Amino acid sequence: MTSSGQQLQSASSQNAFAFTPIFQERVWGGRRLAGFPSKKLPAGRSIGESWECVDRPEAQSLVHAGGFTTSLHQVWTEQRDVFFDP
Repeated sequence: MTSSGQQLQSASSQNAFAFTPIFQERVWGGRRLAGFPSKKLPAGRSIGESWECVDRPEAQSLVHAGGFTTSLHQVWTEQRDVFFDP
């Protein structure tokens, strides 16, 4: 396991994982998601979707555990055992 994997595993044993949402502008978007307390929408943008957990080439969720942050893609490809213990 890489050093970052050990850091994430250590942090995850004491804390829940949190993901940073990725807001997507869409033609059907608006500002309704701003009504949710946990949603801090970017100003002046018409947001139609909130991707809570995503691993796509054009959009990478950030995983937070304790004081450690990494991409979901890195966790999935290099540190899968942190989420899915064999």
